[in-house]
Amino acid sequence: MKEQASSLYAQKLAEKGYYRLAFDPSYTGESGGWPRRLVSPDINTEDFSAAMDFLSNEEQVDQERIGILGICGFGGMALSAASNDPRIKATVASTMYNMSENIENGYFNSEDSAAAAMRNGQRLLSSGPLISERRTSDAPEAWWIRCPRMHPGL
Repeated sequence: MKEQASSLYAQKLAEKGYYRLAFDPSYTGESGGWPRRLVSPDINTEDFSAAMDFLSNEEQVDQERIGILGICGFGGMALSAASNDPRIKATVASTMYNMSENIENGYFNSEDSAAAAMRNGQRLLSSGPLISERRTSDAPEAWWIRCPRMHPGL
């Protein structure tokens, strides 16, 4: 969440000359929606891809150099998003464990089975360049809200 450490990361990246976007995952922080404080690997992985939709249409952004940073439990969502979205060229996960994998496969891969591997493989095969290309082409038609309020020091 941008209210946590990501605003500091964004500030440091800006100091290095990077274009950056910090956002609250769905149902957290200043994001709207109900229920509140919901963590969902599917929804939150989608949040990263929605950020890619936006960034892929920004003139200042080099499409071949888009990266993401997932902090804490959202590091797992960043890894999932990067595995599904070829527009993401670099990924950093600052996390103690992969929450997405944990939710899908259980603690210590207790549900690690041929069926779980098949589900994962089918999920990866169903995504890819065609979906991300379509998202990029559809994004200019989306209704984006720019938030002018920045945290102190940004």
